[in-house]
Amino acid sequence: MSTGNTRRVSDWITSAIDLPAARAYVKSISQNISTYGDIYKQYAADDEVVRVIGVSSGAIRIHGSPRQVAEQIKELYDTQECRGIALTFPLWHIEEITRFARLVLPILEEMGLWISPHTRGWSW
Repeated sequence: MSTGNTRRVSDWITSAIDLPAARAYVKSISQNISTYGDIYKQYAADDEVVRVIGVSSGAIRIHGSPRQVAEQIKELYDTQECRGIALTFPLWHIEEITRFARLVLPILEEMGLWISPHTRGWSW
């Protein structure tokens, strides 16, 4: 999928968010998890921010070609000392996960940011 297509799909998903449900989520998180309370409360009135939170729970969204995605992950590694990430795919299709594994993971491995389970003897 091209960068333009990924951005269009992401924008479509964001626009399709059930805003009342996303607001309820923001309210619940703000009231029940102190870490997010102050952060989410300041965004509760902004529809666009609530939509983004509804898509990704406020997580960083990365778009682009496989190389661009890998570079954005490397940027987190280099500038934020991020040594692990949790991935979520807004389109829950095996093809999306397979595409990431086939196209992005080899680049991350070249960059020294990921080691395939096979290479490390299937161990942590």
